[in-house]
Amino acid sequence: MKARVRITRKSPLKALELGFAQLADLTGTVVTHTQCRHPERRDAEAIASDWRHVGKDIYAASRKADRCGLAK
Repeated sequence: MKARVRITRKSPLKALELGFAQLADLTGTVVTHTQCRHPERRDAEAIASDWRHVGKDIYAASRKADRCGLAK
């Protein structure tokens, strides 16, 4: 019988513990899965996060161009 492990929060410590548990699991009895009640919401949050990163990259490039005198 396989043990099921639920990941309910984003915690670096929990992720580390789970990683060590998977390494030590020589029999393959630990099965990990994420529990997602609203996958559309997670998708929307991931896309929004991606665009925030894009915006930060554009802002940083714009600032660098201003400092170098490349912007008109």
